[in-house]
Amino acid sequence: MDEKPLTAKQASFCFAYTNVADKTTFNNGVESARYAGYKGNDATLNAVASENLRKPMIAAEIGRIRAEEQARTDVTREEIVKELRKLSGLDTGATKLNNNERIRALEILAKHKAMLTDVHQAGNDLTLNFTTTERKPKQGGTIKLHKDTA
Repeated sequence: MDEKPLTAKQASFCFAYTNVADKTTFNNGVESARYAGYKGNDATLNAVASENLRKPMIAAEIGRIRAEEQARTDVTREEIVKELRKLSGLDTGATKLNNNERIRALEILAKHKAMLTDVHQAGNDLTLNFTTTERKPKQGGTIKLHKDTA
């Protein structure tokens, strides 16, 4: 049995759903369906998106696009975290960075781990409030840093 090719709307849905440059549609079925030209209110578009994501041909196309993107960027999540750890000074062999660059790397790492709960800046002082998710019970703390002015 031959599979039919994707319709123009289905192909557009796949593009929108996997388009990391568009924060509105990326991994958002309702907005991707709207982008592709499907009509209806949010509930209708949610049903369309859910149906589309269950279709084997659409799931395969989304997988193909994501694999192509991964190959093109040629970087994994683990590699990004490893580099951020080096930049933040958490690992040995860290690159010499100023405080501002280290703070930014730590902030990105904390966001990645869903640990960052609050950031407060007053002048050159920065306070990062965080919680750990690896320990039971959850523990938290505060890091106070002074940003370089140069």
